[in-house]
Amino acid sequence: MGFQYDIKYKPTSKHSNADALSRLPWGPDNRFDATEQLENQEISHATFEEICSYPLNSIAIKDSTLADKTLQTVTKWIQEGWPTRKPDCQELDSFWHQKDSLFIHDGIILLKRDTNSRVVVPQAYQSTVLESLHASHWGVVKTKQLARRYVWWPSLNANIEVMVKECDICRQCSRSPPQHYTAWPKTDKPWERVHIDFAGPFKGKMWLLCVDAHSKYPYVGMMEVGQTSSKQTIHVLKDIFALEGLPSTIVTDNGTQFTAGDFEEFCLQHHIHHITSPPYHPPSNG
Repeated sequence: MGFQYDIKYKPTSKHSNADALSRLPWGPDNRFDATEQLENQEISHATFEEICSYPLNSIAIKDSTLADKTLQTVTKWIQEGWPTRKPDCQELDSFWHQKDSLFIHDGIILLKRDTNSRVVVPQAYQSTVLESLHASHWGVVKTKQLARRYVWWPSLNANIEVMVKECDICRQCSRSPPQHYTAWPKTDKPWERVHIDFAGPFKGKMWLLCVDAHSKYPYVGMMEVGQTSSKQTIHVLKDIFALEGLPSTIVTDNGTQFTAGDFEEFCLQHHIHHITSPPYHPPSNG
């Protein structure tokens, strides 16, 4: 967009720059051919090593299919004919419903879907395939979409849902990770850990609640509305600590009174371990 162009036609006969055809060799070039052959061998060797490093290949699937009793039954039905009635076995029932789409190629059972042929994976390699499908930690929908292009077995969709649900990395990175209740560790003696928070305004006052985690006994300090700074909070806590002594641990939320430098210095001077609850989750404070 920042330029103005003048387009002019130029006949091929007036082109001075060479095209690809004009640079082709006129005769045999043994040195070039030897170099190209060596490079092709190196590429083939690297490709072969890469393929061998894959967790699955056709040989492994074929051998595992021969060792899988369920797939051997399905193979027999494909070759000799399907039963007229649905089998009582639920797993074989799933294959029976797909009987018109199943065929065998080189000892491997395939499921034909539109233009794609999906490999029927034996049970021994299903966990390996699931790990490969979920290597990029996609969600349930994208993982199923990828699986439907390459593989199939009766419980594939259910296995994908369970795998994604139980993936720790996916749960940690999700927008709303599932919440699990975890109790605070029990204390060995009173006043070992106290939980502190504000309540109010109530009856025209703010109230500083200080609850002992061991006995559940509460201390309440009265404060004026709008006067709950860190220095004023420390003053009220000193009155409470003068009665019960200094606790080993204080648990608070992330209020400005508790994250200020004055409060941190107060805890440091009195050798009190200060713990804050996770942001936006105040119920975790006791």
